Amino acid sequence: MIQMRLAAQGSIVQQKTIELFESRRLWDWLLIRGASPYATASIYPYLLAVQESIYKLDQYGETHWAIESSKIDGIWGDILASISAGDAKSVVQPHVVRSLEELKAYQNIELALRYDVDPLALPIANFYYLKSCDLRLCRTLAAERLGLLAPPAAELRLWRLHDVSGEIKDDLNDIEEDNSTFNCNRFMISLVKNGIVYTRREYCKFLRRCSLSLEEILKSAERADESTMITSKVTRESIVEAERALQMRMIEMNDDSVFSPLGGRSLQKRMFGATCAKPFMFKNIYSYRNINFEQEKRRAG
Repeated sequence: MIQMRLAAQGSIVQQKTIELFESRRLWDWLLIRGASPYATASIYPYLLAVQESIYKLDQYGETHWAIESSKIDGIWGDILASISAGDAKSVVQPHVVRSLEELKAYQNIELALRYDVDPLALPIANFYYLKSCDLRLCRTLAAERLGLLAPPAAELRLWRLHDVSGEIKDDLNDIEEDNSTFNCNRFMISLVKNGIVYTRREYCKFLRRCSLSLEEILKSAERADESTMITSKVTRESIVEAERALQMRMIEMNDDSVFSPLGGRSLQKRMFGATCAKPFMFKNIYSYRNINFEQEKRRAG
């Protein structure tokens, strides 16, 4: 299988990318959308390269508290170059631009931690929607390159639920890893700022909303064809896995544990006022309209 062959010879970033694609069922999505196994195998290295370039943006933010804008510009140049590989027009397609705008917005949220901007100010649904923007970008690029038909509205909404619940599960499972880096783990930040009871209630309520939304989508769908039913099945599995991960975290924790395993250097900087001295480079971290990616690409070289 192509994922296993690539993992055997890949870097840590590449292995992380393959794990993301497998957990978010990108391979299944391509086949459900009508891509042949040959087309799926042929597009996979391209998508891998795009996601790896995005992970390098994550990696830089996770390992550097003080951010250099020139470094960010250079990484964005690599992202845009990877998207444009083989087709220079890819980066200006409307759906691609939209996904890039969302990626820029989420980058701003991560960087804003350094300037004492609270990510919890963004509603939980909006936060995780933006955090899953990289997968939407990869699906969009695959659809553009392979000429795939757009999924029905119901199926599109189901995949969004799938991705959001997957991101929540990752936050829950990655607490120990994220506590040693400068990572915007919303669940961890909420535990420290709001406590166990509030955080558990918020996440339980949101995942319950996801389950209800899934059922409402299926009821309102004009026709539940095979692809919609498959998508609903994998989405339901993703939500259940997130609920299970939340339950396990709650069992592990007590009032004292909030401030001991979660007391690493990155969290202390986030939560206790060690902000950067430079003025914040973005006027509004939640504004991601009117970004000229063609201009940014030329500037980044």
